[in-house]
Amino acid sequence: MIVKEKDNHFVLIRQTHHAMLSGLLAKAWKDVLFLGESFRQSVEYAAMHHDVGWARFDEAPFLNDRTRAPYSFDDFPDAPKTVLYKHGIDAVMENDLYAALLCSVHYANFYPDPEEEEVLQFVQAEEKRQALLRSRIEGFNESDFQAHYDLLKLVDALSLFVCLNEPGTPAEEGHPFFQKGIPVPDALQLEEKIVHPQWLDSETLALNVFPFEHPVEGSVPLKRLTKAALTENGLLAGYKEAFVEEMTIQFVPQEK
Repeated sequence: MIVKEKDNHFVLIRQTHHAMLSGLLAKAWKDVLFLGESFRQSVEYAAMHHDVGWARFDEAPFLNDRTRAPYSFDDFPDAPKTVLYKHGIDAVMENDLYAALLCSVHYANFYPDPEEEEVLQFVQAEEKRQALLRSRIEGFNESDFQAHYDLLKLVDALSLFVCLNEPGTPAEEGHPFFQKGIPVPDALQLEEKIVHPQWLDSETLALNVFPFEHPVEGSVPLKRLTKAALTENGLLAGYKEAFVEEMTIQFVPQEK
């Protein structure tokens, strides 16, 4: 779950809904910039489904007993979180080996120096999975794969920027993840090395780095859970009863 706290309520966005926006961005990636075209559908599938492991969990979110707020993806404990990650990678692997490899690398790289035993076991198991998948994928090319992985990271970050920041908020005042912009990995071979998103209005986000064929429009479902409802009804009942809203967003190139 992606959770934003406001004065009197929480905004909750399911991980799978955020991932759908990532997938739309991947589908719009310029053909001339896409390396290893034969794996394009797999890359798009990975972007669209990389958070599928959260699907059932987000139907019944957990409460952080210390903060009295719903757990968000960034403060949910790592040991159980790796169980969700593994479940998601397994699900993707049933449909697409290359997409599963992208998701496995994506999640394992969250933990460069794992300290908890459960997290270390997760990373080691994923490294074994990655070696197996590399050997099974016909036509696998490491440099193309790095570009595909970096593409996944970038569209994931762009979607998270929208989900974590209030429309109209300057980046330097927004979520700490993005106050210095969004890095552009070298493997994507783009001229600019930092994306500096700029809100034009409540539904339009202009990008100084725009590797897409056309403006990308999408919507993200969300719920607003009031703090009063959380106190009176509890998290599960309060979340279930909250109304679904749609946040509409359009990514456009910045004018130069």
